[in-house]
Amino acid sequence: MKKGILTLCLMGIGAQGFCQDIPKGELHVSISKGTSEILRSKLEGAGSYDGDGFYGIGISYLKPLNSWLDIEAGVNYSKHTIMFTSHLHQDGGKTFSSSNLQTISIPVAFRANFLKYLFVNFGAVADFETKHGMLDNQSGIGAVAGIGFKYGFTPKVSAFVNPFLQQHAIIPFHPENYQQRMLDAGVRFGVGLKL
Repeated sequence: MKKGILTLCLMGIGAQGFCQDIPKGELHVSISKGTSEILRSKLEGAGSYDGDGFYGIGISYLKPLNSWLDIEAGVNYSKHTIMFTSHLHQDGGKTFSSSNLQTISIPVAFRANFLKYLFVNFGAVADFETKHGMLDNQSGIGAVAGIGFKYGFTPKVSAFVNPFLQQHAIIPFHPENYQQRMLDAGVRFGVGLKL
């Protein structure tokens, strides 16, 4: 009986010591800026759409899975400006207009760390439009991938820069014929705090 209690106590002490070695993770706050390309089949006589830039803010949690691989989940808000150019009118002129499109995105991505300061990240994103623009609805499942640089200022505080590509509405929640999809090319700048 005494051996059993002693074994359980030692296992508890060992498990507690092991659990303390596992990092709890990091909280990240970031801003992003970039441009968008509008992907769509060319239609005869239809106007064209172009992205005129976007910006965003986000918060995420990074959880280590092992010494080189992390999983990251969060929420981002972004605002895109979309430009529309009409087809050529009979008088030879064109008309131009713009609108804003806003989304809330929930990314879940893996982050592979290498060479101490570098990482690549890739994953899926669920987008939800909060303000509809001229484009087809961009709510849906998309994908994100990037490469980045991180630097730790202290054992608790770090900063990162992360150029990325994000494809919206690969699987749209509201599909349309000739679905328009945004492809973002941008850079995230952020700070991290180890918990």
